[in-house]
Amino acid sequence: MHDALRCLLLYLILLPGACAGQDPAPAVSLREQAYGAENRGDFSAAADAFLKLVEQEPHNPKWIVNAGDCLGRSGRFAAAIDLLDATRTEFP
Repeated sequence: MHDALRCLLLYLILLPGACAGQDPAPAVSLREQAYGAENRGDFSAAADAFLKLVEQEPHNPKWIVNAGDCLGRSGRFAAAIDLLDATRTEFP
């Protein structure tokens, strides 16, 4: 009985260290989150994800247009207009 208990304790002590070198499951990318939310019709979440992409890549017009579109579809019209007006001169 003591040997079984020792083996169990040793197993429990060593198990976390054995798994420490493994990478956790990859997180869903921000792009996948944005397009996934848009495909589900969750335009508010999609707009937020696209706005984060705009922060990461401010010179990518695709993220700005998608963010503006999803902002409008989610009823956040003023935010959509502000975003698109602010970037209009950058992308003539």
